[in-house]
Amino acid sequence: MILGDLIKKYRTEHHISMEQFAKKSGLSKAYVSVLERNYNPVNGKTVVPSLETIKAVATAIGMDFNEVIAVLDGNQNVKVYPSGISSQIGDVITNLEIEQYEKLLQIYKELSPARKKQLYEYAYALSMLEEKEKMSDDSTD
Repeated sequence: MILGDLIKKYRTEHHISMEQFAKKSGLSKAYVSVLERNYNPVNGKTVVPSLETIKAVATAIGMDFNEVIAVLDGNQNVKVYPSGISSQIGDVITNLEIEQYEKLLQIYKELSPARKKQLYEYAYALSMLEEKEKMSDDSTD
């Protein structure tokens, strides 16, 4: 399921218009339409909503942010994630509170390009260590 499907389902079940949903979510009616069609007429590509957009939709439909993330499938790309891990977004957000994630993202945005590269390399090294530890744990079982 993509975010637009979730919005359309909610609007249909609650008999509300796109404009009413837009007001409820704080999004523009045009953007709600773009989300539901999953097509951006400006660039001709599928929609890639931000975490803020997902959070606004979750609030509007009365669902927990993590629940919304969990129902989105791998076909729903989300801004701020490098390609290839968007299908894992639910695991990331479930294990890290959204406020912490937003703070981490804000810190990242304020770093110089050289520091961003260092952070990426450090995170990559940590992930390799994590993978090595997993493999070690698996071999001792």
